[in-house]
Amino acid sequence: MKCNECRELMVAYLKQELDENQVGQFEEHIAQCTDCQTELEGARKVAVVLDQADEEPAVRIANTMMEHGIKRRASDIHIQPLPDKTVIRYRIDGVLDDAIIIPRYMLDPLVARVKMMADTGACTSATRTRTTTCACPSSRRYWASPWSSASSTRPR
Repeated sequence: MKCNECRELMVAYLKQELDENQVGQFEEHIAQCTDCQTELEGARKVAVVLDQADEEPAVRIANTMMEHGIKRRASDIHIQPLPDKTVIRYRIDGVLDDAIIIPRYMLDPLVARVKMMADTGACTSATRTRTTTCACPSSRRYWASPWSSASSTRPR
């Protein structure tokens, strides 16, 4: 098995969707290839974060964050990671206001959840390009950049 074939099978391997023959070939290649071992570990970490993004705390925080931003008519919502906590800030009338403080360990699941909400295809691209997507409830557009830890609103 070549590295390209191995990379294509990683997600199926993690989801346990491969047949016995494919599992054997995959594990044999992984045992010999340190590059693919590293990529498999990264894929495992991504899978864990995506699972956490679907769990109750991340869903509740993301929904609350968006609801408060909309109710307060914030023009931007900032998610700022700090060494010991994560601060969610709203820009209201040009002033950045600290609003919600959450534990630091919730940052990755929260950002993954925001990306899911914006339908950005979180973690599907390995290139770090500055792309922006939006979801459009009512008359305002809500934006999330897939490679930043922030989402914001921009008037149409």
